[in-house]
Amino acid sequence: MDAVLPVTDGSDPDQLTLIFTANRRGDGHEEEEEGDDQSPSIPYNPWGVIFLRTIMFQDVPRMRAGGPSLSNASFKFFFGKTEEEIYHTYYRVGILAPAVVAETRVVTNKSKRTPTYVSFAEAAEPVLFNLAERNHTLPPPAVDSGSDMEVEDEPPEDNMGIDEKISQLYRQFLIDIMNKTPNPKGVQNASYCVLSHGAKLSVTEELFKNPRLPDVWRACQYKIGSVEDFNTAFNHLFPPRGHKTSQQVQGYLQCQYYMKWKEICATANAATTNAIRHEIKKRLNSFFWLPHACQDKLWPTTHISPFVHYPPGSSPNAPAPRILVRREPQI
Repeated sequence: MDAVLPVTDGSDPDQLTLIFTANRRGDGHEEEEEGDDQSPSIPYNPWGVIFLRTIMFQDVPRMRAGGPSLSNASFKFFFGKTEEEIYHTYYRVGILAPAVVAETRVVTNKSKRTPTYVSFAEAAEPVLFNLAERNHTLPPPAVDSGSDMEVEDEPPEDNMGIDEKISQLYRQFLIDIMNKTPNPKGVQNASYCVLSHGAKLSVTEELFKNPRLPDVWRACQYKIGSVEDFNTAFNHLFPPRGHKTSQQVQGYLQCQYYMKWKEICATANAATTNAIRHEIKKRLNSFFWLPHACQDKLWPTTHISPFVHYPPGSSPNAPAPRILVRREPQI
């Protein structure tokens, strides 16, 4: 402590920043200089906690949100963010670090992370995938085995298998897409999307299978997409294993499903990630429409040919969300 921390006068220290009390430090004689009767110098910590090794919150009982000593509300109060937001701030697998990106200022999207999907159904939701039958698994969560653990607790039981977890990720994907729909400039202008906030929290596949644009949009741009167009959009929504995402993309990094998907790509084997992508893509192939997801934007709004504006009569160059449709929509 003497080597790594500043010291303060032991005669009248600030008790809130002391590493240990003055009486545990001796009586001061060992530090007296000739002709000088001074109190001992005591190391103190004026800037709060210093971590001498990497800290992990997951599976640490004394700090885990929802654990025996720290509730989710307390975690957010002390750290300013939820546990998941903290986790994805420092464990951004598959996301290029700012130092790797060109040395220009990265302007971050001010929008918040998408809300967590919560089922409002009284009955348990069905499992949508059958990956476990083909011997696909996801690695277990990391467990803190630090030497400071006084009691070795059993790791928390994870009752969710791969099929349940991917079903949850898929449902999170559906609400994330709609919760990230852009808004026109000017607070007086109504959103491009007609769905209420509550409706966006309970989005299902049926919304994306609906060919009636007025049921979803006040304004948008649509194009009858080719197979290649839909495949490209899917590759941006669920990039393959090994893909690196730039910090400069808009919309993706605020989606919970996307960050969880990047984590799966970084931890699961190639066969499992490929199988997951294949099964999700089969479900998306039944959708009537998808966002025209691009490499740099989840929801592009600038007009490009041959996208057609809805509603009819809109300004030909007016910005609006771009979507890919399977056939001519009902307007």
